[in-house]
Amino acid sequence: MTRYGPGYCPGSPVSLGATIAGIDGVGASMTFAVASSTTLLASGNWAFGNLAGYSGRAFGWGLPFFFGRRVFTAIASQVTPAGSRPFFAF
Repeated sequence: MTRYGPGYCPGSPVSLGATIAGIDGVGASMTFAVASSTTLLASGNWAFGNLAGYSGRAFGWGLPFFFGRRVFTAIASQVTPAGSRPFFAF
């Protein structure tokens, strides 16, 4: 898979896998698809479920990752049953 600017450009869409690890060390395996950013951005559409980019230190799952999941957030320094630091969970 080659990188063009900030996005990836596989020759054809690919399915990949990754493991998300929480601060408690518990991990969850996820699969996701990546298509050519050049093709997607030239389509005229505004939202994509298979656009990937590179940041060097982090991975942004994007909004489609959260579709169909319950997502919870906590504001910094606010007390919750799960603790007081900021977090998101799904």
